[in-house]
Amino acid sequence: LFLALLPVWGHCFTYMRNSFLVVCMWLYSIILAPVLWHLWIYFGSANANFFYAVTLAYATAQIFLLTDLLYAFLRRKFHLRHGPAPKEGQGMPILMNLK
Repeated sequence: LFLALLPVWGHCFTYMRNSFLVVCMWLYSIILAPVLWHLWIYFGSANANFFYAVTLAYATAQIFLLTDLLYAFLRRKFHLRHGPAPKEGQGMPILMNLK
């Protein structure tokens, strides 16, 4: 369900920071999951820990994607409110601090 609703947040994709890392982790998981499962079930040369490690990588990629989308949403909201290069009263640039 989460990945099916991902296109709804398309306006936030330009503000994402870790999209390359998420895509690499997904590719790693998608390629290695069937290979390690096949080695574990049919050949018996691998054990369940290898398959478990791939599922952990997949879950970590989803967590990175979710937190990156949340950051992108907050950053987009900040840019819409204050402009792309906000300034303080003295003309100094504002640094965004997420608390």
